[in-house]
Amino acid sequence: MENTHNSIFILGGHDLEMLEIRKILESGNLIFYDFNLDWGAKLSSYLPVFDDSSTFVGIELIMYIEPPLHYIEIDHHNEKHALPSSIKQLAEMLNISLNRWQLLVAANDRGYIPAMQAMGANKKEVCLELNCCNESEIEDIKENIIRLVI
Repeated sequence: MENTHNSIFILGGHDLEMLEIRKILESGNLIFYDFNLDWGAKLSSYLPVFDDSSTFVGIELIMYIEPPLHYIEIDHHNEKHALPSSIKQLAEMLNISLNRWQLLVAANDRGYIPAMQAMGANKKEVCLELNCCNESEIEDIKENIIRLVI
């Protein structure tokens, strides 16, 4: 994956979807800032890094300030609820495919358990999403999910 548009990604509040987004950016060696913000993260948290020459892609950041000159917003909350999940928007922007685990994360973020079940998630996958497994079980389930797709 190559960052052909030279964007700088700035990440919103940490939840499972945002952590998966971070992994995608890391795996593609893309430039990003992650200030480890909580839910309700504000664009203003990133004021120190803004300039007028770079394109910034803000992911799930509340805009209480005027965004940078070159700004792309990725979000699916509130008035943007009809849009795909943020991880799906990012995948489209980067022209990549999401694996089953990432699709489950997207479904959970948009519609919780019913959305996961609608895409055929089994009890182990739902358990993993809800963090009701121990770390060893989580890694085992993730590995099996990804192996099924490959």
